[in-house]
This record gives sequence, C-alpha cells and structure tokens, in this order.
Amino acid sequence: MPERTQSSRWLNTSSTPDRLRLMAIFVVLVLVGIGFTSWILTDRLVSETEEVANSTGEVLVATQQVSASFAEADASAVSVHLAGADGNREQRRLYELAIDRATSSLEQVARLVGDDEPSHDSLQAIAAETTEYAGLIEAARLGSIEGLVGADALLNEASAVNRLQISPDVQLIADRASTRFDDQTASSWYTIELILVAVAIAVLLGAQLLLNRRFRRLVNVPLVLATIVMIVLLVASARGFATQQTAFSDADSQAFDAIQVSEDIQQSAYRHRALSTSAVLEGQPASGLTELEDVLTGAGTGLFEQARSAASSQREFVSANEIEIRWDRYVAENALSQAALERGDLGAAEVITQGAANSAFNGFNTSVEAALLDNREQFLAQLQTASDALRWLRGIILVGSLLAAVLAWWGFAQRIGEYR
Repeated sequence: MPERTQSSRWLNTSSTPDRLRLMAIFVVLVLVGIGFTSWILTDRLVSETEEVANSTGEVLVATQQVSASFAEADASAVSVHLAGADGNREQRRLYELAIDRATSSLEQVARLVGDDEPSHDSLQAIAAETTEYAGLIEAARLGSIEGLVGADALLNEASAVNRLQISPDVQLIADRASTRFDDQTASSWYTIELILVAVAIAVLLGAQLLLNRRFRRLVNVPLVLATIVMIVLLVASARGFATQQTAFSDADSQAFDAIQVSEDIQQSAYRHRALSTSAVLEGQPASGLTELEDVLTGAGTGLFEQARSAASSQREFVSANEIEIRWDRYVAENALSQAALERGDLGAAEVITQGAANSAFNGFNTSVEAALLDNREQFLAQLQTASDALRWLRGIILVGSLLAAVLAWWGFAQRIGEYR
C-alpha cells in the first residue's frame, strides 16, 4: 500500500473533525482578513482618486486660469492706458472681466487646496499683490487721462508686480498641485489589493485540494462557489484599476498636455501684445517680438506645432490650425503698427494698435479660450471617469469577501457533518 502524504496523515486521525474545524477557521479568517485589508486599501485609493477629481485636478485648471487672466488683464490695461483721455471701453471691460476671473479662480483654489500651508501662504500673498496691482493700474489710468508724466512708470510698475510677484506665487501653487497629482495618480495600493485577492484564491484552491485528497470527491460546491466569488472580485478589481489608470494617463498625456500648450501659447501671445502696445506708448518699435513669434511658430518646436501634436481628436487638430491662422492675422496687423513706429508716424501706429490689431488679437484670444475650455472639460471628465471606475468597488469587495467566507465555512461544514 503506497505511503500516504503528510497532509493525508494529518487529516486521517481520530480528531479529523477538529482538524477540519481548524482548517475552516483558518480559511475563513484568511478570507475575512484579506477582504477587510483589501477594503482599507481600496478605500484609500478611492479617496485619493476622488481627491484628484474633485480637488487636485480642479486646482491645476484654476491656476492655469489665474495665469491666463492676469496676462489678459495686463495686455488690456496697456491698451486702455494707450487710449489716454479718450478711453477704450472694450479693453477696459476685458481688463475688469480678467481681474474678476482671476479673483474667482483664486477663491476656488483657496476652497480646494486643502491644508497645504505653502499654497495658502501664496494665496495670501497673491491677494495682497492683486490689490497692489489693481491700484497701480488705476493710478496709471488716471494719470493717463490727466496727462501726467509719471503715468507710464506706474503702468510699468504694475506690469512688474504681475510678472515678478503674482506669476511666481501662482506657479508655486500649480507646481505643488502637480506634485500631488503625480503622487496620487501613481499610487500602488491597487497592486497590493490584487495580490491579496490572488492569495485568497490560492488558499481556497489549496483547501479544495486537501479535501479532495481526503474525501476522494472532485467538487465541494460551496468552496467552488467561494472561489468563483473571489475570482469575480479579482477581475472586477483589475478592470476597475485598469480603467482608473487609463483615465489618469489620458487626462495627463492628452488633455492636460494640451492645456499647458494652450496656456503657453496664450502667455506668449499676451507678452507679444504687451510689448507691442508698450512700444506705442514709448513711440519706438518694440524689441523681442521676433523671438516670441519664433517661440509660437518655429518649425518643429513651435507651440502651434506642439498644439497639433497634443491634439487627441480631429476637432482639436482643426482648432489648433484655426488658432495659428488667427495669430498670423494679428501679426500681420501688428507689423503695420510697428512699421508706422519705425517711420515715426505715431498717430497711425496708435490707430492700428487700437483698431485692426486689437480686433485681430481678440479673435485670436477667443479661439485660444475656446480650445482651453474644451481641453479643461476633457481633463476634468477623464478624472471623473477614473473616480467612477472605483465607485462601487469598496462595497463589492466587502460583500464578496464575506460571502466567500460564509461559503467556505459551509463547504467545510458539509464534510465535518459526515462524521456525525
């Protein structure tokens, strides 16, 4: 008679029912423990995912809007200043709207940034700097209306506050949000959860193998059902986590990259516009315009080319082309203004800057804002998809693991009952 295996000798004793009870307790505790641990890990991952969708992602978008709004305010303020006593109601309206958008976005950031103390310190600094900036703009505007000598200096001082104080503080908040985004989207909790569920399946399979060797039966239905439940949990978890990671990847590599490129386009364009209008104030052609134009239109590395590369749909590709076409129109009109400055015709330069060039730039800016709106909506929608992918997973894991534990106990109870 062949020698029995160690497991068979262990089971084939006078206390086999007791041994089976110990095995049942062990398997049930393993299932309950793994289920509870998996629930904790998944709960943490879900919380991080929801924070990305409802907080970190929103902060990234809001800080981009703040930067764009201040850049637009700066360009519009120069145009208003250039109009002098006659004023420029349209540019004045754009300036006020830009400041309102910046303030609203900053309030949104303050609500969403959580307990990040450095970000709150920057927000407080930005609030004070915005007040200083708006005050200098108003003083420069009044000085322009009155024809005071120091009006231009006040405007330049306001622009310096924007570039050297407000922008770095906004960038600090954006950088910290970007770091949180990378940390939260690279979480490894889901890997540990999948390993634990796989261990639970292995334990169930091992239990069935031991019982099969002792009782010579191929199938223990409750244990098979418990195994199926855990396999379903493994598949559901893997699918949910895969969907989450794909959504995060798309949000980062498609939508947010496109947002950043569009913001860079807008920032460079506003800088170009501010230099051009400031040149009219000074009565001489602007320097640095060609370099900014190369940044935007340079072959292979230009921002417009990057925008086309970052486009994730035909609609975005067409939008990127439209933005470049409108930019070319503005550059052509602005070149006429700079040419007038070169020949000393300040009056013609002012007319073109406030008329055709201004209209062309507004058209360009409208097309960029439309692209940004689409990209921001896509970004936030993909983050929400990542959050939705895990919404029901916590409940499924908790219920499934408890159900598997009950079925496992039932399976062992059937075999224990055969000894009575």
